[in-house]
This record gives sequence, C-alpha cells and structure tokens, in this order.
Amino acid sequence: MLPRTAVSHGEGGDLGLPLFAHGGQLEQGFVENLIGRQIRPEPARLEDHREVALDGQGWCVLVPAAGERVTGRLYRSLVAEDYRRIDSYQGVMEGLYIRSVAAVLSERGEDSEPAWIYLPTERTLRRYVAEQFTS
Repeated sequence: MLPRTAVSHGEGGDLGLPLFAHGGQLEQGFVENLIGRQIRPEPARLEDHREVALDGQGWCVLVPAAGERVTGRLYRSLVAEDYRRIDSYQGVMEGLYIRSVAAVLSERGEDSEPAWIYLPTERTLRRYVAEQFTS
C-alpha cells in the first residue's frame, strides 16, 4: 500500500523540502540539465524502503519495506519550478509516480529529516513489477 502523503503535480514544491533520489534515478548531471543550473547533492539513505527492478525497463523503483534501506542522494535548494520539471519527467501528471514525503538520513546529522521521494503508483507496479509486489 502506498502512503497517503502523496501530492499531485504542482503542489508542495515550495515547501523547502529536499529531494531524495536513489540508485540511477535522477543523477546529478541529468537533474542539472533538467532544472537549468548546477546543484550539488549529498549522500543520504532512506529507511524502510527497497529498490525493485521494473521488468524489462532497466531501472528500479522504491517500495516500502520495513527494516530495509536504500542509499542515494539528497538534493537541497530546489524550488517549485524545479519540482514542476522533475514531476513532469517522472510522469506524475500521467499517474505513473507520486511525490511523497519520507524520512531520510543525510551526512549532515544523526537525525532523520523529511524529504520528497518518488513512488510508483499502483498502475505502474501492476504494469512492470512481479505480482508479489502489487498485492
């Protein structure tokens, strides 16, 4: 089941929350091209989630998974327009992903902090992921 904290396209991008990106998702150079400026991510990890490979797609998505963790990057200083562009790329308006708030741990401190993450919708999971992850 996906969290209820999801937002729709255009909402919440100006709340000042950083963005957590995992694995090959939203690599630094790609994000810089997408938003039109340089940005420096910092290492971070997301607790209670794991990466699941999309069948035949060559990339992974995040799914909730108690006790597991995912390493990635934290992008700070993003503004509403940045999130609009990233949401568009992620297919938020098409119903492929939702942007949701989760707790991440960065190198800045020992306490977790809220950050945006992109989660696949049930529609995306049913289309690309083995049945065991969609029930």
